[in-house]
Amino acid sequence: MTGATRIDRFYVTPTLYQNKVAAETVVTPFTDHYAVILKLGVDVSHLWQGKRFWKLHADLIHDRVCITTLCREWKRWKHQQ
Repeated sequence: MTGATRIDRFYVTPTLYQNKVAAETVVTPFTDHYAVILKLGVDVSHLWQGKRFWKLHADLIHDRVCITTLCREWKRWKHQQ
């Protein structure tokens, strides 16, 4: 028996579709498939309610891995902004 499957469609809710910023396919190494990248915009005002802010735990300020990761991610976030 031989057969194949195809994934040609992605389904999202109408709300997610309205927040779509971009969609693209990119070549991925070591496979004959493409990766699908869907970028969604997020309304930050709905994420926080009240006067809550994210806070870095004070003990992590001495963790070299945490600081290195945070610096790398911060640069990536600023680049995407």
